[in-house]
Amino acid sequence: MNLTDGVTPPRVTPRPHALARRAFVSILATVALLTVLPTAAAATTVDRDGGTLEVSGDGGEDNRIGVIRTNSSSRFTAGSHLFVFDKGHKIRYVGPERECAGRPTLECRFPRSLRIDGNDGDDVIEVSEMRPSPVEVVSVDPGPGRDTVRFFGVPPIPSRDVDEVRVDLRDGEADDLSCVGVTDGFVVRVRDRDPEDRMEATCNVVADKASGAPPARDATPPRVDFYTRRVHRRGGVLGQGLKATCSATEAGTCSVTGSISRSSARALGIRTRARRYLILRGSTAVPAAGAHQVRLRLTRRARTALRGRRVRELRVLLTATMVDGAGNRSFDPFVVTVRG
Repeated sequence: MNLTDGVTPPRVTPRPHALARRAFVSILATVALLTVLPTAAAATTVDRDGGTLEVSGDGGEDNRIGVIRTNSSSRFTAGSHLFVFDKGHKIRYVGPERECAGRPTLECRFPRSLRIDGNDGDDVIEVSEMRPSPVEVVSVDPGPGRDTVRFFGVPPIPSRDVDEVRVDLRDGEADDLSCVGVTDGFVVRVRDRDPEDRMEATCNVVADKASGAPPARDATPPRVDFYTRRVHRRGGVLGQGLKATCSATEAGTCSVTGSISRSSARALGIRTRARRYLILRGSTAVPAAGAHQVRLRLTRRARTALRGRRVRELRVLLTATMVDGAGNRSFDPFVVTVRG
């Protein structure tokens, strides 16, 4: 006869300290997993290509880029250097280590030329105290969006072609250009602009000889018809981009952007605060009235997100903007689906 026959075995209840230990181990495992998972945090990229320092804002974000001259250095030998920072995002440096160092503010040796690209979004770009320095050309292109470009306390710059500040404001939206604390000899050479752009007189703006000021006589916007296939395969967009056709009634430039909703971006692992996130862009010159092909390419972050992840149905809003020589513009939206 077994002594346990007819006897219900006692129920074993884990002790409180055992439960706590299990919970602690589970939390540690979760933290370790989050640590190794890749993130798509926004960052401004800085690169050094020979004598040019290139600062590129993050796509799909509102960047707050600042470049300032400093005489004190904690990382390099004595002399003037540049501080590069973004008030809203991190700085990612991809150039030679000996040229720039530090975080979150990057300190760089003076280049021969400085090029700042705000990318898309409503950006603010501020440049301060660039003289005296070895920098011969400062080029600023805030990109698409309602942008603000400011120059602070910049000493006189001689009006020579190799020693100047160049700004490109044309993007179909109103931008602001201002100068604070600059001297009378400071000159900003505006390569191209829109009629609605606002420019302070203190900047001493002059038009670039190649582009000049846009004519104001033509007030009739061109008619534009944009079309492409309704459904595109993910593999084809990754490999060859998205092909479309832009048909216009007169010469100009056809620029196309493709954006997805915030929820779709987060589903792809892209963290963004913007209501819509840009994943595609492309443009083509329209030398005469008629149909012209335009190819849209994925942005860097969108390509990374789509490369390792299949999508069942990703809705993309394509917006074609046609701008003629007088600055008049027309828009044509088109919705496509990416699958695969």
